[in-house]
Amino acid sequence: MSLDDAVNRAIQRAERLLPGRPVAAGKVDPRWRAIIRVGTFIDSHPQEVCRFAIKWAKRARGHDLAAAIYCCLIEHLLERHFDVIFPLFREAALKNARVADYFYPYSPYFKLGQTEMPKNVARQKRLSRELERVQAAKQHMKPNKQRQHRTKKQKTAAI
Repeated sequence: MSLDDAVNRAIQRAERLLPGRPVAAGKVDPRWRAIIRVGTFIDSHPQEVCRFAIKWAKRARGHDLAAAIYCCLIEHLLERHFDVIFPLFREAALKNARVADYFYPYSPYFKLGQTEMPKNVARQKRLSRELERVQAAKQHMKPNKQRQHRTKKQKTAAI
């Protein structure tokens, strides 16, 4: 079996198990095992693993699956392939709030390898500030929509 076939097979197996449900404490979670298996291809197939990580970062509900995606994939992708992978995560984070949660607020903890380089720390902090502005803009828009909604109700009531 070629390496390309192996990564595709690992991803397909993980896809069949996800999102799934957490297992009882003390038991081996097959979802985590499948995600770890996908992570074994980070060095040889970083973009395929990144696409998988982004897909499930968007879909992860609850702490358990999100933690698996972050700890087993995102951290190590950025650790080893920052220049290639960070732009993909940046784009996804700016478009999707669940992906943004992995990058905002900026945290200096659990940084490994290439993520510790000063230029990459600066890029992560810049993304965090961008995400903060996006979040603030969304919060600013919500009251305006509520005011417009109330105005429509008032207009309807006046008629």
